Amino acid sequence: MSQYEIINSEWDGESTLRLVDHHAQAEAEIIPAVGLHLFRFDVRNHAYIAKPGSLAELRVKSSRYGVPILFPPGRVKLAALLL
Repeated sequence: MSQYEIINSEWDGESTLRLVDHHAQAEAEIIPAVGLHLFRFDVRNHAYIAKPGSLAELRVKSSRYGVPILFPPGRVKLAALLL
């Protein structure tokens, strides 16, 4: 078995990506349809990000739960250089 794995999953009817590091016993879950949001990060069954109770709650209070994954990386620095 590989150390890393990407698993297509679903949460509350929406597609998610589960990123798994088997050796570290860590799992991250990203929901692309809601701002490419990292809404779950667990290491050895200990949650480091508060997961909302439902997808509807995440959509309404997205700034309260998780971390948006900014894409593409480096854009902020480039924009600052152009000002």
